[in-house]
Amino acid sequence: MTTAQASPQDLRQVVESFYADICNRNDTAKVPLLLTPGFTLRGSVGPTVVGHDGFIAYASLVNNALGDYHCSVLDLVVDPPRVSARIRNSGLHKGELYGWLPSGKMVHWASTALFTFEGWQIDDLCVMGDLPGLTSVSEADGEHFHHGEH
Repeated sequence: MTTAQASPQDLRQVVESFYADICNRNDTAKVPLLLTPGFTLRGSVGPTVVGHDGFIAYASLVNNALGDYHCSVLDLVVDPPRVSARIRNSGLHKGELYGWLPSGKMVHWASTALFTFEGWQIDDLCVMGDLPGLTSVSEADGEHFHHGEH
């Protein structure tokens, strides 16, 4: 199936399902439906993630670090074969996250994501998170994230 066959509404629904099902519900059974086998994820920190297994391992790391992890879609802009999203991420910081030791506090931060599609599936995702904003959330309570060694 080519990108031309996927309508803007179809691409919007795939991105909404990505966040609702995979990110928020940790439903990894949806990974092969929504992501191409050669899917790549590039983020603000860490190595590039490649393929279904790589993404599932990444999602597990995030869900282990953040209890009740949730991504709220604030805005979507669809321009096939790309979709851009503005996201509010949140969760209970219960495990190491991007080198920050657990704080036991609810944290949140903003991110933007650029999805590139191949047909009806996500082929590439580039995410930029406001990590300085994440740090400032913890500082608002008078405590700082403690950045551990990698």
